[in-house]
Amino acid sequence: MVERYKPQQAVGYMRPPVHTRFKKGQSGNPRGRRREPVTVAAVVAEELQSTVFITENGQRSKTNKLRLLFKQVMNRAITGNCQPLVLALKILDTLERLNKTSTKKHPRTNPYDDIDITKLSLDEKMKKLKEMIANSKPLDKY
Repeated sequence: MVERYKPQQAVGYMRPPVHTRFKKGQSGNPRGRRREPVTVAAVVAEELQSTVFITENGQRSKTNKLRLLFKQVMNRAITGNCQPLVLALKILDTLERLNKTSTKKHPRTNPYDDIDITKLSLDEKMKKLKEMIANSKPLDKY
């Protein structure tokens, strides 16, 4: 039998041109898998879920920043400054909308979506805030 002569530079099935082949020791995917773009909502949510140590009544305890934020907001609301509470609720609602878009299976229904808080009087704002707090889920459910 006569062996056919095949040059080393042969191009065809399973034999790409030499200049496009992977070099020895070089990865076929040097930059790696594409990363998901980082969103502001993801950064804020991650930061609010991180834990911190606080000293309260002489005892050191570990809690997440979201719980600590709402503790401070509620303390200010009790003293009569409701603006931080309104702002925190708006931020949380915006984060929820960014993270959980409504679907047919899980529609998002919020009775407060159509209310413009800036146009309400102080008494109406307080009444709406009390309703929102009474109808909201406990923080452990988030």
